[in-house]
Amino acid sequence: MKKTIKVVPASGIGDGLLMMIVAHHAKKSGHDVIIAPHPVSPLFPEYTFSDEDSDITIIQNDNSGRCWDILKHRGKDIHFFFPKFTKVSTPNDFLFSPYKTMVQNISEATSKLLRIEVNGSNGLTPLPHRSGGEVFIHPSSMNPKKNWRAESFISLANLIKRDYDVTFCVSPGEYPSWEWIKAFGFSLPHFPTLVDLKAAMTRASCLIGNDSGLGHLASNLGIPTLTIGATKSQLRLWRPGWATNSIITPNVPLPNFKGLNMAFRDRYWPDFVSVNTVYKGFQKLCKASQSFVQMD
Repeated sequence: MKKTIKVVPASGIGDGLLMMIVAHHAKKSGHDVIIAPHPVSPLFPEYTFSDEDSDITIIQNDNSGRCWDILKHRGKDIHFFFPKFTKVSTPNDFLFSPYKTMVQNISEATSKLLRIEVNGSNGLTPLPHRSGGEVFIHPSSMNPKKNWRAESFISLANLIKRDYDVTFCVSPGEYPSWEWIKAFGFSLPHFPTLVDLKAAMTRASCLIGNDSGLGHLASNLGIPTLTIGATKSQLRLWRPGWATNSIITPNVPLPNFKGLNMAFRDRYWPDFVSVNTVYKGFQKLCKASQSFVQMD
């Protein structure tokens, strides 16, 4: 029976791209689909982004006030996707496996909920095979605690530029605070919108960055990614899951005593990931993806 399905992603770009897996397959199976207003809407002009009512609502939990309000008053036609264990989940909800990527988890949950086959696609078309050697570096994220040191990215870029063109990319709001990178001789184009960034990624053979939405966008477009982060357990779930991906984290477990105001891991994990380790990871990704051509 045809129904109206509303998809409510969390606020990040990566969240929006991931939850569009639900929207894409619901629409393919004949349902009417609406998506809550979201920054990824320009990438999906064929969809309606609004706060209209629906027969079924599928929500990605992000512990926001909006989610908690819905949890308190929800009925049986509201389903939550929980990335990690919570006591408030019900049989109507889906708790994700920490051993699978978000792409895999959302695909499996959508398949079970809508009783359809789901292959992980969200409708974005992967870019054609790239013969160039341009490497995109995204040195920021929504959460500063997720960021590797800026000076480490510069050192990494200096190693990579021996063989490949390097382009730094940041969001429009971050652009003024990263213009200093140009002084090191690196390209920092201004991308006013996600559509502009998507178009520019036709030049990219790889994206290196923190756990961020642009990594998911690159992967979504078929571009290999290298993700740098604090813990393997976190990145195992949140790593970009559409194309070839590698993750780099500290090779020793770091404590995080948040209750004692001693969040050691949050503050110092970047110091336990060396530039040389990331560069070696990049070289391995080059071989694994087989989409790199060195400059003459």
